[in-house]
Amino acid sequence: MCQFLDKRGYPVSVVQAGYHRAQLIDRQAALQTAEKENTDRIPFTLTFHPHNHAVKSIILKNFKLLQNDSETGTIFSQPPLISFKRDKNIGNFLIRSSFQTYDQSGTFKCARSQCKTCPFIHNLYIGETGRRLGDRFREHLRDVERNDKDASKPVARHFNLPHHSKQHMAVCGLSLHLGSSESRKTLEQKFIFQIGTLNPHGINERFSFN
Repeated sequence: MCQFLDKRGYPVSVVQAGYHRAQLIDRQAALQTAEKENTDRIPFTLTFHPHNHAVKSIILKNFKLLQNDSETGTIFSQPPLISFKRDKNIGNFLIRSSFQTYDQSGTFKCARSQCKTCPFIHNLYIGETGRRLGDRFREHLRDVERNDKDASKPVARHFNLPHHSKQHMAVCGLSLHLGSSESRKTLEQKFIFQIGTLNPHGINERFSFN
C-alpha cells in the first residue's frame, strides 16, 4: 500500500506517519463497528478544498460571539458540526455522447475510467474554441512540432520539455457550448478553477473571471 501511494505522488512523510498510526490499532479495535454519536449540533457542510480548513478554524474560533450574544446564544448553543463534501471532478463535466462506437467522426466522451493526463507530471490543460475541436487541437500539435515558445502558448512549451513530445498529448471534449464568445470564456475559467488546471497544478497559466 505504501508503494502504491508513493507512486501516486503522496508525500513519503505523510504515508509513513499514516502507516505507523495504523500499526498502533489492534485488529479487534479495527473490526468493531463505529457507533454514530447522537448530537444536536447543526451540520455545516463545505466543499472540500485545502483552503477551507482555514474557514473551519475561523468559524470555530469566533463562534463564541454567537454563543455569548443574548439573542443568538439560545439558538447557537453549540458550535456547528463542520464536514466536507467532495467537489465535482472532471468526470462530472464530461459531456454525454449519442455515439455508440468510435468509428464515427466527431467529439464525444472518451469512456476511459480516468482522463489521460501528462504521464510525467499528470497535468491537464483546459481550453476553449469557437471552431471544431479537431482543428484547434491540430494547431496545438503544430505549435509543439515548431517548438513555439510564445508566452501565449503554454501547451507547446510544456510538451517541448525534456522527455515530452506530441505523442503524449490527448484531447477530450468537456462541454458543447453554443453561447457567445464571452460566455464560452467564462465557462473555460470555471472549468480551470473547478478541475484545478492552473499552474503549477496544471498547464493553464491565466485565470480571471473579468
